[in-house]
Amino acid sequence: MLKLILKNNVNNNFRSVKVNSLKINFLMRMHDNTPSGGRSVVYDYANFLAKRGHQVTITFLADASFKLRKHNRMSSIFHVLRYVKQKKQQETITWHKIDPNVTIKTKFSYNPLTQKESDEKVIAFDYGIALHLAKFIKKFSDDYFYFIQADEKIYYDESVVRSAWKLPIHKITISSYLKEKLDSFGNNAILVQNYINTNKFYLTKTLAQREPVVSLLNHTAAYKNTKLGIQALKFVQEKRPDLGFKVIMFGNPSFDENLGFPVSYFQHASFRTLREKVYNQSAIFLSTSENEGWGLTAMEAMACGAALISTRNGGVLDFTEDKVSAVLVPSDDPELIAGEIIHLLSDDHLRVRIARAGYERVREFSFEKSALKFEAAIRQQ
Repeated sequence: MLKLILKNNVNNNFRSVKVNSLKINFLMRMHDNTPSGGRSVVYDYANFLAKRGHQVTITFLADASFKLRKHNRMSSIFHVLRYVKQKKQQETITWHKIDPNVTIKTKFSYNPLTQKESDEKVIAFDYGIALHLAKFIKKFSDDYFYFIQADEKIYYDESVVRSAWKLPIHKITISSYLKEKLDSFGNNAILVQNYINTNKFYLTKTLAQREPVVSLLNHTAAYKNTKLGIQALKFVQEKRPDLGFKVIMFGNPSFDENLGFPVSYFQHASFRTLREKVYNQSAIFLSTSENEGWGLTAMEAMACGAALISTRNGGVLDFTEDKVSAVLVPSDDPELIAGEIIHLLSDDHLRVRIARAGYERVREFSFEKSALKFEAAIRQQ
């Protein structure tokens, strides 16, 4: 039987590395101070590297123009207005703690030929920033990196994204799925798998005591496929109203849809809310994305004891095994997904077995191991 883990001690003794310290600059888009999985990973690594004695900067850019960008001139005008209006807000990040040794800067744009410090390691957050750097640099030195956390065709034209993927710049990515895709374009991407922060996400409620609660993310992006999850839950309600199940949803957008069954909704949920009021209250976590670079919410839910039902979306395959540590389903069959939900809610023994295996599996992905690999990658070790 799994023991409740109220807090997991993490070795934070990383301040001893002062020799051979690096200058590291993460180039990111300006933010709106709402929770984001990809940004959370960058902030975690920035904090870690600062604790290791490196000089770490996060630079938020209002504009990162590139030759293939649609409506380039109009976009830049829009970004001027945004820069003026939101510049002061960039230093405020309330949903994620930033180490005081991390320097935060905000710039309208970035020219590496004039703004890059000597020996500074520059890390582009996305395809657009990588292409922006390529406007100035014909041959990238070992100081430049492109951190890829998703198949970015979900955000922009695939041909543009692939042009960024083909750039002769060091690439770091987070999953075997993404590495395989990147390498098919002639890369030799460095794999630094994502992790679970066990100081934030852990068991507070035993697996066997869970009520019939299903949780899922509410997201406006089409690739997140929230509608698929809602369709599946409606089928569950039609077929087995006797289960008396409840639904918990969370996300950044508002949500007031009447689904025909009880829904508790948490907007802009903190990690404490996710841990205590969402994941640890859930018998099942439902992940419905069509395409995921990793699947952070799925992993967080597993670390809190929810049995995972997930689409075969790419990144999730690094930390799940079908019918062992999760139930993997297609991304186009809500009735089949409903059947799997009914199966787990009707069979506590099976649900607990899968939840336990998932809990044990994700705990193999420690933050310390991933952070040290990330540091080694930018040191080129």
